[in-house]
Amino acid sequence: MFEKEVPHSYKVTPPLFDLRETGQIEQDADVIILMYCEDYYDKETMQKEMTEIHAAKHRNEPVGIFKLRFLKEFGRFVEGK
Repeated sequence: MFEKEVPHSYKVTPPLFDLRETGQIEQDADVIILMYCEDYYDKETMQKEMTEIHAAKHRNEPVGIFKLRFLKEFGRFVEGK
């Protein structure tokens, strides 16, 4: 797992090129998944508990974005709207 501190004003989905500073991770990885939780950056958002999951790289499959709801009380993600 790679954890990068970002400024609190950083209100965009995570770009894959953020990993370029980490050495060979971007090149060597078969699968890279990035997460973005809007309510971490914007406490007033209507998207409470929603997390965007970005399949940013997958060597043999298509990439894409989907949303999950994070249930803090259970420490798990579920399909959510």
